[in-house]
Amino acid sequence: MWSWITNSWWHAGLAVLVATVLLSLSLYLASPRIRTEMRSYAVLKTVPRSYWGVQSVNFLDCFYGFAFSTFSMLIMREEFGLKEDWSGYLLAGLGIAGFLTTFAAGPVVDRFGLRRSLLWSLVVVIVFRLGMAACVFVPGIPHRVWFFFGLSILAGLPAAVKSNAYHIGNKRFSSPEARTHAFSLSYIVMNFAALFALPLVDAMEHGLKLPYSWVFVIGIAVAVLATVSTALFVRDEHAADEPATATGKRQVRAAHASFLAVCREPTFRRMIVIVAATLGVSTIFKYWIVLSPLYWKRTMGATTAIGTLSAINPLLIIILLFAITPFIRKVNTFRVVTWGTVVAAASMIPLFTPWQWWNDDVFWAYLTMNVTAMVIFSFGEILFSPRLSQYILDIAPKGQEGIYSSFATVPHFLANTMVNILCGLMLMRWSPETAVLPDGRSLPLQDALATGQMTYGHTPEMMWLILAVFAFAGPLVLFPLRSWFMSVMKTEEKKAPAA
Repeated sequence: MWSWITNSWWHAGLAVLVATVLLSLSLYLASPRIRTEMRSYAVLKTVPRSYWGVQSVNFLDCFYGFAFSTFSMLIMREEFGLKEDWSGYLLAGLGIAGFLTTFAAGPVVDRFGLRRSLLWSLVVVIVFRLGMAACVFVPGIPHRVWFFFGLSILAGLPAAVKSNAYHIGNKRFSSPEARTHAFSLSYIVMNFAALFALPLVDAMEHGLKLPYSWVFVIGIAVAVLATVSTALFVRDEHAADEPATATGKRQVRAAHASFLAVCREPTFRRMIVIVAATLGVSTIFKYWIVLSPLYWKRTMGATTAIGTLSAINPLLIIILLFAITPFIRKVNTFRVVTWGTVVAAASMIPLFTPWQWWNDDVFWAYLTMNVTAMVIFSFGEILFSPRLSQYILDIAPKGQEGIYSSFATVPHFLANTMVNILCGLMLMRWSPETAVLPDGRSLPLQDALATGQMTYGHTPEMMWLILAVFAFAGPLVLFPLRSWFMSVMKTEEKKAPAA
């Protein structure tokens, strides 16, 4: 009865899309709060054209970013012949380079202006992506893996400038009244980009029978479109409430003084602890990007539509942002973050339970496990992810909000680097292409699982159990320390009326 879903790659995505649209319409019609939340975005009618120009660039950039990130491990393997461990090492190296270049991105935008910085960074990105595409499409290039790796590192600075420009543009091109919605819409735009990009790669692979290397053609095309959009729509306008900033050496001295001052703040310790405690759930999204594509193809078959499966999360995020936000807006931020981490960590439970508990068929068992996990995680993500950023800004001393937000990315950088390395090693150990059975036979992983001879410690579920321990560690830290975390917020609330 349900065989039509597995016979065509796009049927599953179409079914999910229709079900989600019907759900969103029913929620809209059922709740006045949700209708009010959607209508409140009308405040963005007042923002200048430059804001929409930045959002168009944001959409195009994220479109390529999600497509490349989701299929990066497959590209490394199929185009360059790298095993999972070396793919993880290279991705970790790219992450380190990208993080280090973020320190230079802010001064570049401040010195040259948002429009000029965005234009030049996009032009440079086009040049580097052309070089990366050449490394992929021309097998005869000597040491092409290292050329590709080098070009990817060099592309880190313009990529960091673009990312920095998006955040600055959201603030600079919006009034104080529209700012919250301006940032929220930017988050929605990012998820819409993922929603369109991921199934498109499935269409390329299964429909047009194109290799993954064509992702780079998409990257070049969207970069050209983003450059045109920036030239036509983005101008260096300033928000009325945006103070002048220091430049040059004064900016460096001010940043150094701010760093020392922040380290002495008691709220800084709370920020570090809560960010570190939520790393286990924050990195679950990274698992979907780096680890899951090969894991899905090996457990559910080579024809699995991994892009469509990955698109379930952004699709749910877009809907839940409107469906849940109106009901939790007045709930204490820390409570929302804490329970959000619990829900997100619970998404690991379906993944580490034995697959036989879900279905006798390997494909249907793993499909059910993963879709269930993604649905649960989406609910947790919409609770803890936006509100965690809000908590950090709530406890940050006045005038130090930007510094706190910047420092909050350091633990995530360290965790993501480790995830890139561990994912490759864990795939080789618990989700290999070929598994060896106790009787000595070597079979593709999906066939080996179907025999029922693999012990739990050798199945992919063991991999998720290890990751689940790390994820559940966060809530175990947050709950006992909730009074310590909430005391700062209560102090700020008492000060607010007198302001």
